[in-house]
Amino acid sequence: MVKKNTYEKNKITRRCALAAMGGIAGGAVGLKNISFPKTIKKPSGKLPNIIWFISDDVSKPDHGCYGNPVRTPNIDMLASEGVRFTSAFATSPSCSPSRTSMFTGKYAHSAGAENLHDPLPSSQKILPSMLKEKGYFTGNCAKLHLGPNGEKQFDKIYKNATGWKDFA
Repeated sequence: MVKKNTYEKNKITRRCALAAMGGIAGGAVGLKNISFPKTIKKPSGKLPNIIWFISDDVSKPDHGCYGNPVRTPNIDMLASEGVRFTSAFATSPSCSPSRTSMFTGKYAHSAGAENLHDPLPSSQKILPSMLKEKGYFTGNCAKLHLGPNGEKQFDKIYKNATGWKDFA
């Protein structure tokens, strides 16, 4: 019997990954109907906080919550109390087209920003705009590379990684 490694066991198809990303972007439009795990209770009258980590040059096993012995206690705590993905698929081997896909729910070439550092077309709406329409404050810390249209769709842009401290 051939034993499958964890990657093979949890492999996700491109179609499922795009459907999930589209669901994330599409779900932002209907946030009133968001469902919560039994352990997470939606505060009455308040929107749930959303923290979305996107990191470069990191693989699934690089954090403690995915089995790495290196301690990442704060990330591990967030992962244990929120949603943690166990399978993922990148639509592009390059960072900014991948972010374009995550923020739009589309392939980067369908969103008009398929190359490294291509700015989003002025007509392209991304997830932060959809969240703002539902009453969220949105911000980005450090790397974005979506051009002026991408940046203007956030309430606040922090150019360095320590900007998250100002989100309080």
